[in-house]
Amino acid sequence: KRVYEDTLTCKSKKLLQIVKVKDFIDFPGDDFSQDYIRRRRDKNIVAYALHPKSGDVHDQNYGEESEKWLRHVRYLPPDVFHASMIMIYDDKVAMISTKGENFGFIIQSKEFSQTQRVFFDFMWNLGSKEPEKEE
Repeated sequence: KRVYEDTLTCKSKKLLQIVKVKDFIDFPGDDFSQDYIRRRRDKNIVAYALHPKSGDVHDQNYGEESEKWLRHVRYLPPDVFHASMIMIYDDKVAMISTKGENFGFIIQSKEFSQTQRVFFDFMWNLGSKEPEKEE
C-alpha cells in the first residue's frame, strides 16, 4: 500500500499504468482500490492505463476510459500482462506483484523511468480503444 501512496505524490500529475485490473482489485483489495482511485482523481493525477483486451474487468469504476475518474485507457493482448502492475511517474517506476508473491518496490531513476516511458508510449500506440466484448 505504501507504493500506491507514493504514486499520489506525483508532481507531473501524469501516471502511466500497465495493469491487469483483476489483480488490482484482488490485491490490495476492492475497498483500498476504490479509495485510491478517488484520491488520485481528487489530486488531479491523470491515469493512462494499459489493460488486457480480454479476460479482465472492463467497467466504469475500473477498466474503462473515464472522464469522471481522469482515466485514459488502451487495451492490449492479454499475454502482455504478467506482472500485476507497473506505474511510471515523475522519475520513478513502481512495480507491484500479485497477491501470490506480495511485494512492491520503487526505482527512482531518471534514465530508467525515461526508458520505461518509451516502452509505455510504444505499447500505448499499439493498443486499441475498445476491449473485446465478453460473450
